[in-house]
Order: sequence, then structure tokens, then C-alpha cells
Amino acid sequence: MRVFKPFLLFFFLVVAELVEAQDFHFSQFYNSPLTLNPALTGNLKQDFRVGIIHRSQWRSVNSPFTTSAMFADINIYKNPFKLDMWGVGLTAVNDDIGDGIFTSQHVGLSFSGMKSLDQLKRHKVSIGIQPSYVTRGVNPNIFVFDNQVNSSFQVDRNIASGEQLNANKYSFFNFSAGAYWDFLLNQKLSLFAGYSANNIFKPKENPLLNTKGFLPVRHTFNPGLVYRFNQRWAITPSFLLAYQAKATEMNLGLYGAYTFNPNRSNTTTAFLGTWFRTKDAFIAMTGLKWGHYQVCFSYDFTVSSFKDVQKAPIVGQRTLVGAWELSFIYVGFLKRALPSQTTIPCKFF
Repeated sequence: MRVFKPFLLFFFLVVAELVEAQDFHFSQFYNSPLTLNPALTGNLKQDFRVGIIHRSQWRSVNSPFTTSAMFADINIYKNPFKLDMWGVGLTAVNDDIGDGIFTSQHVGLSFSGMKSLDQLKRHKVSIGIQPSYVTRGVNPNIFVFDNQVNSSFQVDRNIASGEQLNANKYSFFNFSAGAYWDFLLNQKLSLFAGYSANNIFKPKENPLLNTKGFLPVRHTFNPGLVYRFNQRWAITPSFLLAYQAKATEMNLGLYGAYTFNPNRSNTTTAFLGTWFRTKDAFIAMTGLKWGHYQVCFSYDFTVSSFKDVQKAPIVGQRTLVGAWELSFIYVGFLKRALPSQTTIPCKFF
């Protein structure tokens, strides 16, 4: 394999040195709960939630890496196992590397169960699982091989490439599981922590190239807290650590929230935050939540050695080498005979 979109070859060689993990990720991990941890399925104050998140990375260089996810989940309170709540959800992910050169689609069902550890329901734990079906494939029509270049140095796709792939696509079943804990310590402070494991059964990876490797387990830890200064101001520091084989991803940061009308049932809240992903990027985020709707935008400013790609004439010094994400979430209530949650007035200590 010699040539395909001349600059794209250089691009992928650089990326191969920088990216060791084999799973997709989001900078707004907190706005994609079902891909972060299946234990978060249905874990919300409202009855249901639907959302979408889209990430576009390195579009200004040549061919972008794009990842899109859609999810929907609902909580259920009637169950035979004496749990406080069940969650059921559906998620779909499309990961596209380089204008369709390599694509991956994930479709998963999520199930969770939550139990309160005290009568006042301030201390809760939940566990969740997510079986999924994954399809991956290569588009060979994008590649141009050396023997498809004729004597006039022009590409002639009517000439056989002489290369052979075992198959254009392959599929496998995958499985993820997780646990989540949160504790309302007092009126101002609440704590949370989560752990999830993806690729638990280590499915075979990339049979297109006759490799005998397996997709390694990806471990993700996500602790944090929410501190409310008053009815209007709140801050949420959080930390995410993920590792898979020899690849490690660490995100550390926070976002602040300001509520304009705290005494109304449908409040309006503005968000502003920043994170740092070690050896990779600074992340800036802004967002707005009004009533049942929330929208957030973030941008990754690359600080790794990949930013040196700007020195290539085809890219240009003025071009930003980074990634942007846009997320949208809607939450709502169902018409149930009884309220989904009962609040018991209590004194905090």
C-alpha cells in the first residue's frame, strides 16, 4: 500500500505514533453517560433522557476523525428485586476514521439497578451492564496502490490493485459493566465516583489483517464532586482516568454553573469549564441549560507533538489543529400515577 490521498498517508503515520488506545473517546464524557458507564443508565432526577453528541477531530489537517453517539434511557421504579430503581437504555455510536477509510458502529442495550443505602436516600449505589454489537470495516475504494498508477503517473482504478483483504467488514459482540456511587453529604456538597470496564470478553481485533490480537479491556475511573455556594452558583470538579493496554488517558478539570432564576420550576443555567488531557490537549467548554434542554460546545487545543503538523505547507501555520464537540440533551417526565421520587424533609448534619 503506497499512496492514498498523498498527504493523508503522512497524516496517518503521525497519528499512529500518537494514538495507542483502540476505543473512541469524548472530551465531554460527562454529557455521554451511557458510553461512559452503563451504571449511569436511568440515573437522573427526571424519568427519561435522550441525547446526541458529535466530535470532529483534525478536520483542518486533511481528513477528519469523527465520532457521533445517540442515546436514550429511562428509569423504572416497579421491580421484583427490592431495588429503588431500574434503568434501561439504548446507545448507538458511529466512529469514522479519515473520510470513511475505517468505520466502526456500536449498538448497545444498557441495564442498571440502583439501591439507596439509607432511609433518606442520600447515599446511593448502582451497577450496570451493556451488551453491544459492533461492526467495523475498511473501504478499499478509497485506497490507491502503486500498480494503479500508469506510465503517465495518473491513477487508473481500472487496473487491478494486486492487493487482497480477507473481508471489507467484520462484526463481534462486546460487553461492558460498571458501578457508580453518589452521596449527598449536605445541602452544599455531594460526592460521586464511578468505574466501568469495556471489552470485558476481549473480542478478536482486526481479522482483516490476519492479526491474532484481541481488543484489550478499557478501565475507566471517574470521581468528582458538586459544591453549591448558594442557589445560583455551583462548581463541579471531576477527574477521569482511562487506561487500555499501554495507553492511558487522564482528564482533570472543572466547570462552573450559574442559575439565573433559581426559584422557578424551569430554570436557566449557564456553564463554563476547562479540562486538561495530559500529553494531549487543553479543553474549553461552554453550555446552556434551559428547562428540559441542554446544549454544550467544547474545543480541544492540541498541545502534543501532533501540533507540529502545522509546519507542513499543505496545512499552514494559521490552521488550528484540534477537535470540537457539540452535545444536546433533553430530559422529561412521564405521566405516572405516583411521583417517581419521594422527598423526605430532613436536617443535614
